[in-house]
Amino acid sequence: MFEKKILVQIKIYESRRSNFNMIDNGVSESYLISMLEMTISNLLVAKDYSQRANNLTAQKLQKKFGWHPFVAQKVFRQINKYNKKALIRSYQSLLETEIKIKSGFSKPKLQLTLLLSQLRL
Repeated sequence: MFEKKILVQIKIYESRRSNFNMIDNGVSESYLISMLEMTISNLLVAKDYSQRANNLTAQKLQKKFGWHPFVAQKVFRQINKYNKKALIRSYQSLLETEIKIKSGFSKPKLQLTLLLSQLRL
């Protein structure tokens, strides 16, 4: 069950089309946002650590952050795909979207759709 949730989380971040399909199929906007937030956060801490660590491995990530081996392996495979500035911008956009949704500024589906179209990773 845990591995399935993490795999969904990573797939959400990798594929905008998948995100849009999930929205259209009734998956909760708050669920998608929380999965994106966790994924981006994990990638950010791993990216930061990778810039300071020598010979980074999935096992080192697992030990350092206490992640499940599956999570550590998935994050390890992905940290070189994204630069730190892009991850930070994505995380900031995600937080702004979450604030707009929670403050009632706009409809959740609209805000999430806008966020997904803006993410540049």
